[in-house]
Amino acid sequence: MQILRLYRAAFSGLPSGVWAFSLVLLVHRSGTMVLPFLSLHLTDHLGISAPTAAGLISVYGIGSVLGAILGGRLVSRYGALRVMCCSMVGAGSLFLSLLFVQTAVTAAATMFVLAIVGDAVRPAGMTAVANLCNGQNLGRSFALTRLAVNLGMSIGPALAGLLYTDYFHLIFIINAVSCVLAAILVARLFGFRWMENEQPSLPATDSVPGDVDNSIWRDSSVLIVLAAFSCSMVVFVQTIGTYPIYLRENYGLAVETIGFLFTINTGLIVATEMILMHALESFSKLPLIAVGCALIATGFGIMPFGTSTAFICITVVIWTIGEMLAMPLLTTWISERASPEQRGNYMGLVTASFSLAWVVAPVLGGSMYRISPNAIWYFALAIGLVVTLMFVVVIHRENGPKISTQHS
Repeated sequence: MQILRLYRAAFSGLPSGVWAFSLVLLVHRSGTMVLPFLSLHLTDHLGISAPTAAGLISVYGIGSVLGAILGGRLVSRYGALRVMCCSMVGAGSLFLSLLFVQTAVTAAATMFVLAIVGDAVRPAGMTAVANLCNGQNLGRSFALTRLAVNLGMSIGPALAGLLYTDYFHLIFIINAVSCVLAAILVARLFGFRWMENEQPSLPATDSVPGDVDNSIWRDSSVLIVLAAFSCSMVVFVQTIGTYPIYLRENYGLAVETIGFLFTINTGLIVATEMILMHALESFSKLPLIAVGCALIATGFGIMPFGTSTAFICITVVIWTIGEMLAMPLLTTWISERASPEQRGNYMGLVTASFSLAWVVAPVLGGSMYRISPNAIWYFALAIGLVVTLMFVVVIHRENGPKISTQHS
């Protein structure tokens, strides 16, 4: 009964709009099929070499960074829901067009445009959640949307794996349809009540405004925090590159066991993140984000010091707790700090900081792995130390004397 009360408290009090928006994300992410198998499609069906395919994935990452920044600017000008609908419909058509590309050049061009168009949805989604909340229960609201995303991601790639060998063309079609369906859901659930017409007044928080004009590029505290977060994500994104290779070659784990480790990650998020966010609502966010980033670096960094599957399971728990602290609370802290007019730009840079890690991480991880399989994990520990120091600087600055300045 006590557990049930905890869950009831964690999920209660959230606006109906956030629940509706989480449904949109569940539909959208349940169709995520192309990207997890894109490198295989490039090599298996287009005859592109593995190194070239890796380079094309980096092209997608560069487009993702640009899309995040552009999406943030468009949200501030046109509104979150409108940008989401356009991004989803555009991405759907581009996913479908990927099925018909035949060369590396056309694949690179299509993937680059797809990343720009498709990743504009990320800052739009973050901004929409913040606006729907009107500044209340932001941490749990972002956690609920992460829950929807994780549930969707447990469906789409699994189904794609079943279809890929014999019906690979279907993964492009289903992915495109899910994007369009999600856009239709946005229009159906929210109508034409576009977010640019809803300017919420945010409550007082433990954040302070950056500068008088509230421009993110003048807010040095935000820029330092996002730089620290991006460094942590370079470690986290190793999960799609050197991490499974390291587990197979140095721990001797089978593919099935590696898959089970990712199940531990998603299972913990689904089961506990909402409760964790509810329990931490009254705490200052910056120190918790710092702890989360440090735990991510630690969880990956200590892998060379163990040899057993049980030890690896413990490391997964460590970096998963770090993920649950850092990701929703960072988005919450940034959202509370931004003015409603600038929130789209702020969310765009949050997304760009994560997308940048997707560009850097595969190259850095692969290069260091060739030097030594343990090198990238020792580097992760060093990253954790540097990131912690960066947060200490910002926390000291934020908690120091507040000096009011006015432009003359």
